Amino acid sequence: MRPSRRFPRYSSADVAILDILLSDGQCVDVAKKLRADGVPFIVHSALAPTEVDDAFRSGTFLVKPAGILDIVGAVTKLAAGDQRGTI
Repeated sequence: MRPSRRFPRYSSADVAILDILLSDGQCVDVAKKLRADGVPFIVHSALAPTEVDDAFRSGTFLVKPAGILDIVGAVTKLAAGDQRGTI
């Protein structure tokens, strides 16, 4: 998770994809930073939106397992301005 924590400070993104449960913890700080910077993000997780920190709820949920077409579709929607929901 260390590289992901640096990412929002050093890069500009149109859309981000986050996995909540990483081997070294949750990426709550990354979600908060993306939200504060106005960067839309996808939460790719097996957890339900009701099971996660509030920081992730501003993202679009993509339930695992998701196929490549689902992922591309979610990124396309966010890039077009459709900011929230569950896919």
